[in-house]
Amino acid sequence: MKPLSSFPRVSLGVFPTPIQKLENVSKKLGTNVYIKRDDLTGLGLGGNKVRKLELLLADARQQEPRSSSPPAAHSPTTPC
Repeated sequence: MKPLSSFPRVSLGVFPTPIQKLENVSKKLGTNVYIKRDDLTGLGLGGNKVRKLELLLADARQQEPRSSSPPAAHSPTTPC
Protein backbone atom coordinates (compact mmCIF):
# COMPACT_ATOMS: atom_id res chain seq x y z
CA MET A 1 0.00 0.00 0.00
CA LYS A 2 1.33 3.45 -0.94
CA PRO A 3 1.83 6.01 1.82
CA LEU A 4 -0.67 8.87 1.78
CA SER A 5 2.13 11.38 1.31
CA SER A 6 2.95 9.85 -2.11
CA PHE A 7 -0.37 11.00 -3.62
CA PRO A 8 -0.63 14.42 -5.31
CA ARG A 9 -2.60 17.14 -3.53
CA VAL A 10 -4.14 20.51 -4.27
CA SER A 11 -3.30 22.71 -1.29
CA LEU A 12 -6.47 24.09 0.29
CA GLY A 13 -5.82 24.19 4.02
CA VAL A 14 -3.15 25.20 6.50
CA PHE A 15 -1.47 21.98 7.65
CA PRO A 16 -0.36 20.55 9.95
CA THR A 17 -2.84 21.88 12.48
CA PRO A 18 -1.59 22.26 16.06
CA ILE A 19 -2.23 19.97 19.00
CA GLN A 20 -3.22 21.96 22.07
CA LYS A 21 -3.26 20.90 25.71
CA LEU A 22 -6.58 21.56 27.45
CA GLU A 23 -5.23 22.88 30.76
CA ASN A 24 -8.51 23.17 32.69
CA VAL A 25 -9.83 19.78 31.56
CA SER A 26 -6.47 18.17 32.31
CA LYS A 27 -6.49 19.58 35.87
CA LYS A 28 -10.08 18.46 36.48
CA LEU A 29 -9.43 14.91 35.20
CA GLY A 30 -5.95 14.58 36.71
CA THR A 31 -4.40 13.57 33.39
CA ASN A 32 -3.13 15.41 30.32
CA VAL A 33 -5.82 15.95 27.69
CA TYR A 34 -4.96 17.24 24.21
CA ILE A 35 -7.05 18.24 21.22
CA LYS A 36 -6.08 18.45 17.55
CA ARG A 37 -7.15 21.89 16.29
CA ASP A 38 -8.58 21.00 12.87
CA ASP A 39 -10.77 24.09 13.19
CA LEU A 40 -7.60 26.05 12.29
CA THR A 41 -7.25 24.64 8.75
CA GLY A 42 -8.26 28.00 7.29
CA LEU A 43 -11.59 26.70 5.97
CA GLY A 44 -14.87 26.14 7.78
CA LEU A 45 -15.04 22.48 6.76
CA GLY A 46 -12.76 20.85 9.32
CA GLY A 47 -9.59 18.85 8.76
CA ASN A 48 -10.56 15.48 7.30
CA LYS A 49 -12.98 16.95 4.75
CA VAL A 50 -10.34 19.41 3.55
CA ARG A 51 -7.65 16.72 3.36
CA LYS A 52 -9.94 14.46 1.32
CA LEU A 53 -10.93 17.31 -1.00
CA GLU A 54 -7.22 18.09 -1.59
CA LEU A 55 -6.71 14.51 -2.81
CA LEU A 56 -9.90 14.42 -4.90
CA LEU A 57 -9.13 17.69 -6.67
CA ALA A 58 -5.58 16.60 -7.46
CA ASP A 59 -6.93 13.35 -8.92
CA ALA A 60 -9.53 15.25 -10.98
CA ARG A 61 -6.81 17.50 -12.41
CA GLN A 62 -4.94 14.45 -13.66
CA GLN A 63 -7.99 12.95 -15.42
CA GLU A 64 -8.68 13.42 -19.13
CA PRO A 65 -11.40 15.98 -19.81
CA ARG A 66 -14.71 14.26 -20.49
CA SER A 67 -16.38 17.22 -22.16
CA SER A 68 -15.33 20.20 -24.23
CA SER A 69 -18.10 22.45 -22.91
CA PRO A 70 -17.55 24.65 -19.84
CA PRO A 71 -19.16 23.48 -16.59
CA ALA A 72 -21.59 26.45 -16.56
CA ALA A 73 -23.21 25.09 -19.75
CA HIS A 74 -24.68 22.23 -17.71
CA SER A 75 -25.68 24.26 -14.67
CA PRO A 76 -29.37 24.04 -13.73
CA THR A 77 -29.35 27.83 -13.20
CA THR A 78 -28.04 28.59 -16.71
CA PRO A 79 -30.85 29.60 -19.09
CA CYS A 80 -31.24 27.44 -22.18
